[in-house]
Amino acid sequence: HICPICSFQVLQVNVNGRDHFLCPKCFNDPSAEQQQAGDSGGGMRCFGCSFQGCPLATKVNEGSIRWCFSCGYAMGLRKKKNGEGYYIKCKQTACRDGILFLPRGLSLKIVDERSCHCQRCSLPQEAICMVEVTGQADVSGMDSMQSTRVCLNCCGGQIREIICMNNTKFSEQRLFDPAISRHP
Repeated sequence: HICPICSFQVLQVNVNGRDHFLCPKCFNDPSAEQQQAGDSGGGMRCFGCSFQGCPLATKVNEGSIRWCFSCGYAMGLRKKKNGEGYYIKCKQTACRDGILFLPRGLSLKIVDERSCHCQRCSLPQEAICMVEVTGQADVSGMDSMQSTRVCLNCCGGQIREIICMNNTKFSEQRLFDPAISRHP
């Protein structure tokens, strides 16, 4: 794979038994935009990149869409490596439990408008973005192409049920506990 940003060859590396991709140029000399969007682990890796059109760039954008049920830090939206769907991952790199899986037919888009932050869940230091959710009935459990704006932190109804059904490792109480401490 060739990096679409700088045209360097992308490498597959294994760190602590986990494979991931990185472009040597972007890793060692990221642009100012990449540095601003990069993860806190040092160096730009493909999983921390949000370049549109690259199948290895799994970060969707900088927006936080809920609080982590495991450590209390903000969680962000990520694309699955195969490009077929999304998952939600804690932005704290040391958090190992902070992953929520979503069904393949669920399409999510972060609402970028400043006025679309959840007033109930946002803190002054960290805004929780509303998400536009659309589903295909045959794979997501939602009514086909029904679209709704929700906060994935305090949502109820069908969206909450779908999140719980796809993450049975954790109880609904743990996933949506309003008493969890927040770390912006």
